[in-house]
Amino acid sequence: MREESSIRIRKLTPQDAGKYKQIRLRAVEEHPEAFVPVPEEEREKTLDEVTKQFETVWNKDNNFILGAFAGEAIVGTVGFYQLEREKLRHKGIIWGVYVAPEYRRLKIGQMLMEEVLQACRKLPYLEQIQLSVAASNEQAKQLYDKLGFRTYGTEPRALRLSDRYLDEEHRILFLAADSGDS
Repeated sequence: MREESSIRIRKLTPQDAGKYKQIRLRAVEEHPEAFVPVPEEEREKTLDEVTKQFETVWNKDNNFILGAFAGEAIVGTVGFYQLEREKLRHKGIIWGVYVAPEYRRLKIGQMLMEEVLQACRKLPYLEQIQLSVAASNEQAKQLYDKLGFRTYGTEPRALRLSDRYLDEEHRILFLAADSGDS
């Protein structure tokens, strides 16, 4: 039986590129309603391209991907980046939240989100974090509610799958208790 206590969470490195490429493709294939890329786009990325992204983009304090590990396998991910331009650097974006189905109900999603939020609280200038979630994804929305995210808008027909459209909720979390009231 899988246990929550055997899960380790850490920032991914270029050495994790192959495992990350696999879990990301799985996420996109299994949940097309939750991710912007289509599977073909993820399959086209080479291991060298993914490794280079870890080396040049995803290796900063304010731009990274966390992985949840069960043994040597990545079973969950969450990405984060802080906007860099002076007028926007108070904002950060969470993206790519995924937990493999066989590891759900172990609170791995919550563990990943708590870890990313803890890292975010250490970043200079960062005041608010945004994310988007499919309006139909009740389980994810419950987690985000529990963590203090609130909906600030819904984008109708945000994603178009071949046979239907999906709405997305845009959510925000203010890191300081007195932020966002003005």
